[in-house]
Amino acid sequence: MAYHLTKRRKKKFKLAHTKNIALILMIADQKGFFYDHGLDIEYIEVPHALKGMELLLEEKVDASVLVEINFAYLGYYSPKKPVKAFASLEKRTADDLLVHGKNVQPEDIRGKTIGFTPRTTSHSFITKFLEHHDIPKRDVTLKPYNPLAIPNAFIRGEIDAASLWQPNTYNTIIAMKELGRPYTHFKNTGFHTSEVILGTHKSTLVKNSDQIKRLLKTLKEAEDFLVNNPETAHKIIAEKMKISGPEIQNIFEQIQPRLAPISPSYLENIEMLSLWIRENDTEFTDKNAPNYLDYIDNSYYLDAFTKKR
Repeated sequence: MAYHLTKRRKKKFKLAHTKNIALILMIADQKGFFYDHGLDIEYIEVPHALKGMELLLEEKVDASVLVEINFAYLGYYSPKKPVKAFASLEKRTADDLLVHGKNVQPEDIRGKTIGFTPRTTSHSFITKFLEHHDIPKRDVTLKPYNPLAIPNAFIRGEIDAASLWQPNTYNTIIAMKELGRPYTHFKNTGFHTSEVILGTHKSTLVKNSDQIKRLLKTLKEAEDFLVNNPETAHKIIAEKMKISGPEIQNIFEQIQPRLAPISPSYLENIEMLSLWIRENDTEFTDKNAPNYLDYIDNSYYLDAFTKKR
């Protein structure tokens, strides 16, 4: 029998990712760092991190790019699912609010209809925005949308405001300017920070620990490239995100890419979101708060970057 028929084909590592988050992942892909580290990555592009979590739970991917609110809801939906957060990729203040009309003040959004995507950072941001400006949730109408549909719904005037993340905010602003329609942009001034992490099955950590460690080392190389070659890296990211013009730098200022272990602050943010879920989502009012520590495993990160004596 021919050798090429008997040789076992290497299995691809399926990674779900949202198109416009996890900047060091974009760098690693575009610069071929995964290939250099012997990884055959198959990207599964999803519209938002919630879909990545769904694919992970269905075991259709080996790992996924996720955010805090995904884990906060996981604790209520599937508390026994052995999903683990094993590395942090970036922190973001890249969620914003657009409102129709010029010089709108925060208190003016009372009585308005706001488009958002449930159980994503769009959801947690608008909640934080209302709290930050002391606006009761009952004073606005929150209308759920698929994230790809929110910009057009806002541009067409179907909703008064839209809770968006970059670069959707940036692209919506361009469209509004081209149409000559007035708007007010409420920037995230830091009152809401989301953290992008990598999550996987506990079984994947055990069975494919070598791939997980090589994945982490690849992303570390991508981070080093971004730090040492910012102009080139920003050009790669801008082309990947399909953005141009002076707003690029503003978007980069809203995103802080850094590969790191899962921090205590991440756990605190999940627990804070958990309390919000119990208070605001009637589906989970009577549920007990989960133990979110069960969803964190830094051992593979520490092992990947600990020098062996």
